Amino acid sequence: MADTWVRFVATGDPNGEGLPEWRPYSSTDRVTMVFGDEVSDGPHPAADQFGFVETYETARRATAP
Repeated sequence: MADTWVRFVATGDPNGEGLPEWRPYSSTDRVTMVFGDEVSDGPHPAADQFGFVETYETARRATAP
């Protein structure tokens, strides 16, 4: 993880030789880097909670004056 952050700070791009690919975040696929015992990309660990907030906000906007 430290190598990824150092690379990002130095170049503005966290990707580099020997580092896992860090894809740009997209609101359509919402893939995020998950740092744990192994580093991989996948759904955000709190994706279910984000879905709840988005559903709530959509409903709130629909009923707002």
